[in-house]
Amino acid sequence: MVQTLIIFAIAILVLSPTFTHSADNSTFSCQDGTSQSCCSQLAHRVSSEHNSRCASIVLTNKSGYNMDSTNKNLEDGRWLISTDYFGANSVNITCEPHSFLDNESETISSVTSHALGGLKGYVSFKINDSRTSEFTISWKVPTIGPPQYEFNFLNDLSNQYYIVNNNKTFEDTVYQITINKINKINENKTPISFIVAIVLLAIGLVVIGIFFIASRFARPPIRVIPGPPADYTREQHIRPGPPAER
Repeated sequence: MVQTLIIFAIAILVLSPTFTHSADNSTFSCQDGTSQSCCSQLAHRVSSEHNSRCASIVLTNKSGYNMDSTNKNLEDGRWLISTDYFGANSVNITCEPHSFLDNESETISSVTSHALGGLKGYVSFKINDSRTSEFTISWKVPTIGPPQYEFNFLNDLSNQYYIVNNNKTFEDTVYQITINKINKINENKTPISFIVAIVLLAIGLVVIGIFFIASRFARPPIRVIPGPPADYTREQHIRPGPPAER
């Protein structure tokens, strides 16, 4: 029974379109030191020739800052290396994660390391901005079944400064990620809530000023009664009464 299941699993792997070696991948040339144009195709070819699995991460940096590779780990599988390439020219291919500059793209590729094996790993990068934003890319490719990929910032606040676009291609063996910096004008703009508070405060002060001025003009004028002359005495003000009777 166990032997039958093993034969059945091998048959599925061989017949699966993910592992079938296509004519489009049979001829391609890798340049020395490159990864984007080579690693994903080479990984697909290696997995096809060995009836195994592969996974490639194409990371495009448009963050406005350089990126440093901080951590990498393959729990299952191995990194693609130069000896996997059998082209006419001898080249040094870098398919492992490494630091790279702004406006550059790099490809990270891994393949299974044993028969009927899968893939599981992750890489971490740090963006050299003032917040030291960090993110992790993880992938899991079972022996049978579709690959799974995941991207996460370690701090959710990073989502306010970067837009991440991702999609899968090449029979889901390639996971493309582009990290875009949000417009600098929007980033440096004063928060809208603060502007609204300032405007409301200004309007309140204007209204108070208008009411104060209006109340001053609407008050009736004070009637001033002229006082007595300076040489006025109380005796002068007393009128003589009638003569006394005798």
